[in-house]
Amino acid sequence: MNRAVEERHEAIEKLVAGMSLERLVGQLLVTGFGGVDVPQTLADHIHNHRISGVILFKDNLFDADQTRHLTQSLQDAATYAGEELPMLIMTDQEGGAVTRFDFLTMLPSAMALGSADSRSYAYIAGEVCGKELRALGINVNCAPVLDLLTNPKNTCIGTRSFGSDPERVAELGAQHINGLQSADVMAVAKHFPGLGAASSDTHLGPVRIEKTLDELFGADLVPFRRAFDCGVAMVMATHAEYPNLPGGDTALPASLSPYILTDLLRERLGFRGPAVSDDLSMGAITARWSPEEAAIGAIGAGADLLLFCRELDRIGSIHGAIVNAVKDGALPAERVLDAATRVLWLKAELQARLANGREKPSLDELDLDMHELLVHEIAENAICVVRDEANLLPIDAESSVLVMHPRLEGRFNLPPSEKCASVFDAMLEYFESASEVRYDRNGPSETQIDQIVKMAQESEILVVCTFSAGSRPGQLDLCGKILTLGKPCILVALDEPSDVSLVEGFGTAVAAFGFSEPTVRAVAAVLAGASEPGGTMPVATS
Repeated sequence: MNRAVEERHEAIEKLVAGMSLERLVGQLLVTGFGGVDVPQTLADHIHNHRISGVILFKDNLFDADQTRHLTQSLQDAATYAGEELPMLIMTDQEGGAVTRFDFLTMLPSAMALGSADSRSYAYIAGEVCGKELRALGINVNCAPVLDLLTNPKNTCIGTRSFGSDPERVAELGAQHINGLQSADVMAVAKHFPGLGAASSDTHLGPVRIEKTLDELFGADLVPFRRAFDCGVAMVMATHAEYPNLPGGDTALPASLSPYILTDLLRERLGFRGPAVSDDLSMGAITARWSPEEAAIGAIGAGADLLLFCRELDRIGSIHGAIVNAVKDGALPAERVLDAATRVLWLKAELQARLANGREKPSLDELDLDMHELLVHEIAENAICVVRDEANLLPIDAESSVLVMHPRLEGRFNLPPSEKCASVFDAMLEYFESASEVRYDRNGPSETQIDQIVKMAQESEILVVCTFSAGSRPGQLDLCGKILTLGKPCILVALDEPSDVSLVEGFGTAVAAFGFSEPTVRAVAAVLAGASEPGGTMPVATS
């Protein structure tokens, strides 16, 4: 142990020794909240319960100035309450569909990085993300997703995963972590011990994964072990259940399982950083436990940070329940002490980085134009032409082209209306005779399909863009009707790459792994022959 580490260890021991039980318990709590300012309820929790951190979502974020003011206000509130170390200010800026900021660089999805299969791109994406988050005062990013997408029907993970190959996911995940943490934003490897084989969604209810320990070690745990080796700051435990693992608690979700969080994570894998639960407000937890019960169970199992994204009004009750559980002997005091020490060590690392002169720049001081160029380059190298049996690519510039595109507004952060927001918008750069029809992403009605078919009959080339069609039968109906016309058809899967195998008859199919402006521009360039597709399929599609 070098002297700097010894000094930090001594400082944290002294800090912990001076903390009351109530203050130690506060270090284990992270909450979400509504609005773009610090609400009084949250300010009270920071002052009275010394909660460890907050997590920010889209409705907390208006623009860069407001976000910087919000994060500074949160840090000021913690300092005023008497905290010596920084508050954890967290978000989920994964890239792709899970993007909280519509005013930052639109990062590619993890699966786009998996398709490009470049260590450099994975690092660059992490570095760009980290620099921009740090400039806004955010010090923890709940990314990357290290789950192996081995079940094509897994819509919870989808393009959030780098792919299905353990080594590819491990290498790209490690580089992404290195990029994030090089910018002094702490990364979180998730969802331990692996959620990619799930067939349902932990947001909605219980999920079971029937893997054995040997199967996890042979595949799902490979990326996590690599992440631990490269120094990832934190790990996030999933709420999925693993009934075929040993330990006697196989009916419990991983986030409440002593075997998974202690025996496996700590003793077998040797991870020493904080373990954070996935959101304990999710359906997989609330279907069986109250927030107070879940909090006590998670800490007792080995979790160090508890994430409650939608329970601001119950944080006081949760805090009190944990304190009472320790006083009553239901929860060992040593477990709380151990968890708080891990969290404080992480905070001390953040403070040390700031003390070493690594001041966070403003967003205006970053080279955002270069960031945009980098993500456009990544997007161009991520587009994957899965097949072109019909030899339709590139499309002749003189052809009349109809683009059928799902409406994605309202659910995701999309480019502003004055920017390129669809494949059609991007194709206007290359085709004079291009037209577009938008359809509801859940599937057009029969009347709408008839109208689309009528338009399609008047066009030479048909480009059908889909969005997770496997869970939206109406999109499959549209594809089927379009194919009956016997015209040259190109399928573009904007999200789930499994769409390319769902409908027989598309001799030409392209996987985009996203729908951001850089991605749709890259799709249009490939369709027009202005660039060569550089991606390779990172998952099995059937």
